[in-house]
Amino acid sequence: MRGLTRLADSEESRERPSPELDLLTVAAAAVLVYAITLIVHELAHALSAMAAGGEVSLISSTDTRGDWSQLSERDVVLVGLSGSAVNALLALIGWLVARRHMGRPTTVTLLAWLFFAVNAWMPVSYLVASPVFDVGDWATIVDAFPNRGPLRASLAATGLFTAGLLWKETVPSLARLVGNGSAVDRRLRAERLVRVAWGAGGSIAVVAALFSPLALSWALPIAAGSTLGTTWPMLPAADRVGQHPVPGAPLSVSRSWTIIVLGAVVGMVLAGVFGPGVDLGG
Repeated sequence: MRGLTRLADSEESRERPSPELDLLTVAAAAVLVYAITLIVHELAHALSAMAAGGEVSLISSTDTRGDWSQLSERDVVLVGLSGSAVNALLALIGWLVARRHMGRPTTVTLLAWLFFAVNAWMPVSYLVASPVFDVGDWATIVDAFPNRGPLRASLAATGLFTAGLLWKETVPSLARLVGNGSAVDRRLRAERLVRVAWGAGGSIAVVAALFSPLALSWALPIAAGSTLGTTWPMLPAADRVGQHPVPGAPLSVSRSWTIIVLGAVVGMVLAGVFGPGVDLGG
């Protein structure tokens, strides 16, 4: 019976023309979202540190550096949380906008969903990986407290629990983005979309890291890990889209020069400005 269903899906997908999915526009949208995500994350760290009295010396695409010795324990926590908090806010906005357009998904829906997925998975993945590997935002927070071992374990466990909840929304939300059609069609559209988006977004982060004033042995793994590493759950999510039929129209993404130009400009800002880093001379 399952074999007959799959055969019917295959025949239906051959009979129905595939909706337009311009991959250049998808890639540009991903570059736009990933670049904005990284920029606002680091700016949040820098601005919160300066507001608390810290001295910021460098804001780059991979990290923010400075002297935090004058900060109180509470301020160190707030600086460490600021990047993830801003990403979480962007994720919420993206999720709300995407839900408004479900049933008639367009390029706007794609952008909104990417803001949700990238900005949600990045801080959640940080919450798991940073305490485990003792590097990054949460490692900075942990260093401000005694009993570091139990705290690291608690944070990682919280991150895994949150990741499980986020996964339960990622798959159905991606299915709603991809829209109607046969199970085969929806899965193939989802796979093409997320592979292009994931690859393009991670690539611009890696390119920016090539210009880093920091050692490439540090900058490149951080760039790849903070993008390709944190948002990889989008890839297996695409394989499960076929299990979530949805009403409405299928996703259609036509060539958008507005998105392409915006993606190129913001990508160049990430690579050309935040790649080498903004030196504040602190």
